[in-house]
Amino acid sequence: MHSTQHLNDEDIDLTATAEGERLDFTTFLDDAIADVKSLVHSQKQLIMMEAADKAANLSAKLIQSVVTAFVALFALLFLNIALALYLGELLNSAPLGFVCAAGLYALVGILFSLYWKNGGKDSFLIERINDFTDGE
Repeated sequence: MHSTQHLNDEDIDLTATAEGERLDFTTFLDDAIADVKSLVHSQKQLIMMEAADKAANLSAKLIQSVVTAFVALFALLFLNIALALYLGELLNSAPLGFVCAAGLYALVGILFSLYWKNGGKDSFLIERINDFTDGE
């Protein structure tokens, strides 16, 4: 004969956990709050790491730009001196060669100023903002 066991509602404990303990609502809430706190802490750490990554990338770009500008300025300085000396030889006057070289750069400065005032500044700012917000 087969014996069948019938389970009544009284035999099933709906408040028991998988480990056989009774489910306590305050324990459940405490665990849920701890999980939420852990999630918030993890999100905060992630945001801090992303900010640190952006700051590090920005710093690296800044250092690269400063070093490149420094090297370029020294190269330009010596090229300017060579240009001034060459023009001085052509004009048979070293001071006049330096004046001509300076005048050339004054002209370049004026042209740049006109460009900067007529939209160059805005384009530059938009590109820097896009560089910063793209995250790359």
